[in-house]
Amino acid sequence: MLRPYRFVRVGEPLGNLKLMDLNYSDDLIRIPNLSSIAPNLEFLYLEGCKSLVETPSLQNLSKLTELHLSDCCKIKDCPEIPCNIRILKLDGTGIEQLLSSIKHLSQLVILSLDECTALESLPSSIGNLKRLEELHL
Repeated sequence: MLRPYRFVRVGEPLGNLKLMDLNYSDDLIRIPNLSSIAPNLEFLYLEGCKSLVETPSLQNLSKLTELHLSDCCKIKDCPEIPCNIRILKLDGTGIEQLLSSIKHLSQLVILSLDECTALESLPSSIGNLKRLEELHL
């Protein structure tokens, strides 16, 4: 027997949500603070959201391991990211600098910054990323 769909109201907790795929949501401008709505989120895909201008701090999403913001060209500031992130893709964003707190991303394996034409420099603390296997510039 098929169960009917249950539509979720904005702001309603999504405690079991592990993956949020909003790739290519052309009209998406902002996302809410996800730490109170989806505290168990592990994967956040926002690739190609060309109207997205900012993301809230993601630091309190303690289970987040992948963040894809590639081709979010209006993103100018790198969001605060939890320490356990493993994959961070910022290709084609408008970020000018990485946060100095990047040195605390001890689980980071892939950092992708291709086509970040506004990026002025990398922090020296990037050398502290002991698990980093891939750096795309």
